[in-house]
Amino acid sequence: MFGILLLSLFVFFKLPTRPFSSTVFIGDSHFNKEYMSPDNLAMGSEGTIFSYYKLNQITKQQKLDTVYLAFGYHSISDYFLEYDEKTIIVERYFPYLPFSEKINLAFELNYPRMITMFGRQYINRRNPIPGGFEMPPSNSFNVNKCRERTKYIFENRAFYQKNMAGLDSIKSVCNRNNIVLFLVNTPLHPKFRKAIPERYVDKYNQITQHDQLINLENVFLEDDYFLPDGDHLSRKGVKHFTELMNSIRANGGKYSAQ
Repeated sequence: MFGILLLSLFVFFKLPTRPFSSTVFIGDSHFNKEYMSPDNLAMGSEGTIFSYYKLNQITKQQKLDTVYLAFGYHSISDYFLEYDEKTIIVERYFPYLPFSEKINLAFELNYPRMITMFGRQYINRRNPIPGGFEMPPSNSFNVNKCRERTKYIFENRAFYQKNMAGLDSIKSVCNRNNIVLFLVNTPLHPKFRKAIPERYVDKYNQITQHDQLINLENVFLEDDYFLPDGDHLSRKGVKHFTELMNSIRANGGKYSAQ
């Protein structure tokens, strides 16, 4: 039974797919729940190593010219390790993992759940590659929740080498395929931004200093633009962020702070 299920996944992976636009948006919830676009392929809790596996597969299917990657200060914290080790997260990307990792994970996965997940994704988007916009809840900023969030992400945390290596792999794929890569530091509530330790800011600036970075961390200041954690946008914020990203995209990735 295990062999049949595993074989089914490989066969399913070869289903014909609807072409993407030549521009795609990848990364975690900072695109997944913030940017309304059919070209948004981001997923919540998606580390950059998984964004790399996804992007690598897309480039085998079609030609891309531009990639936007949601990559912020949180991306270099090892709190991401808690997501990367969850089987339910890894399952999303199983068809795109290196063969050695597939073998290592083969007996840990929930195959019925995976087949259902990829089947639903294919029916909805005519493409088994996971990702897409999800509307956030309607609640708004809360200072205590924001404090909890920054503490959870940054306090007593190390830098996460796996995500930084994933970023390097994404850069390599883009260079190899002549794809323009933009990193996007998405909007943060001022209280959230103020609570980020300077060592994270310094490390982030070091990592991204040679990249095309679109830094939007300070574009929204009002409480009602954010969810309680101050790290993600409310529905009002999503509307305005989508308009902003569409403008940046139409302008070839260029952004000038007002």
